[in-house]
Amino acid sequence: TIAHLHSDTQPSSFFGFIFVIYKKLIFPITLRNYDKIIVLTSDHFNMIVNKYKVNPTKIYIIPNGISQEYFTKTNRSLHSKPRLLYAGRLSTEKNIEQLLLSLVGISHKYDTKIVGSGPEFMKLKMLSTKLKLSNVSFPGRLDGNKLLSTYLWADIFILPSRGEGMPLTLLEAMATKLPCIGTDV
Repeated sequence: TIAHLHSDTQPSSFFGFIFVIYKKLIFPITLRNYDKIIVLTSDHFNMIVNKYKVNPTKIYIIPNGISQEYFTKTNRSLHSKPRLLYAGRLSTEKNIEQLLLSLVGISHKYDTKIVGSGPEFMKLKMLSTKLKLSNVSFPGRLDGNKLLSTYLWADIFILPSRGEGMPLTLLEAMATKLPCIGTDV
C-alpha cells in the first residue's frame, strides 16, 4: 500500500474534533503500516518521521509536477480592472477569509474569482455577501481546460494559506506567468 500526502491537514468542519482524535490515535498507526509514503518536500518528510514516527526508509520525496499545457508562451498585461485569482481547496487552513477581508472597501476595483470546493464554500460565499463585496465570484471547482483558462484570465494569483508544502496551484499559476502573492509559510 502507498500513501501520497500533500500536507498535514487540520480539522476544518463542524466534526473537526473527530479528525483530531483520528490524527492522534489512528493516523500514526495507519501511516506506519503503509509500505511506501510519498511526500512533496523534505519538510513533509521530516514531519512524517518526527511527528508520526514513521521509518524514513519508507518515505520518498516526489515534488508536484505541472502539465506541459500550463507553460504558456503568451505575454501577460494587466487589465484596467485587475483580475485576482485564488484556486484550491476551500478550507480553514487556506485562509480565504483573510483574502475576503482584505477586499473590504476596494473589491469594486478588482474582478476576483475564488475557484475551488471544500467545507468552507458556503461560509465564504456568505462572508462575501455579509462584507458587501462586489465583483467576487465563486465558480466552484474547475478542472482541465476550464482551470487553465481561468489562470490565463487572471492578472494576479493569491495564496493566503496558513501552511503549504508545495502547492500545485501555485506552480500552475507560475507556469502560466502569473505574478503570485502568498503568505510566508
